[in-house]
Amino acid sequence: MIKENINLKKAQLKQLSAILLVMALFSLIVLAEPLVLSSYLGIVNSPDNSTNKFERNNTVLNNTERLLAILNNLGLSQQVNNLNVIGDNYSLIYFEHNNNFSNVSFESIKVNNNLLLKSGNIEKEINAFEINNKRYIIDLLVCDKQNKYCWFRVNGIVIKRISYDVAYGKNEIILDDVYKIRVNDIKFDYCENKAVCDYYYDAYDFVNISIKR
Repeated sequence: MIKENINLKKAQLKQLSAILLVMALFSLIVLAEPLVLSSYLGIVNSPDNSTNKFERNNTVLNNTERLLAILNNLGLSQQVNNLNVIGDNYSLIYFEHNNNFSNVSFESIKVNNNLLLKSGNIEKEINAFEINNKRYIIDLLVCDKQNKYCWFRVNGIVIKRISYDVAYGKNEIILDDVYKIRVNDIKFDYCENKAVCDYYYDAYDFVNISIKR
């Protein structure tokens, strides 16, 4: 009888020890899980993570420096239409895709001078102009015939939904405190008066703009 009680107590102690071990392991997992998750998200300043974070910051910084170098080399304004080119994630790719516009020549223009922009089934023409000792590169990206507006890039900054009619969108792009671009007219699916025109393969859009105060 006494021997049976001793064996029972040993079994109970083993069971209790096993339970305590499981609880201890569970506590370690609960405590460690936020640490592991935080490390994965880049929050904890462990040596490895600090290095990775530093490298990521350096990458961002290098991209920003490269973009600023391009802008400074071309003499372009960094801010257009109350937007900053640094905030555009694709601006650096855009400049480098266009060979940093190293071959463009800037035309000196005045208020009310008109410019034509084209996009679609026609050779792309980038317009580069200078006014009041400031330089701008304007690119007609795409036009939407149904909604009667177009998208542009000015100095690498995407300008959305600009129309000739304020009923469909804004008709101006602010360059600085003095000057702005006014969209005077948009011709959608233009075919140069061809008798037979395949809109999908032949047509293009062109936009008439002018500089205003």
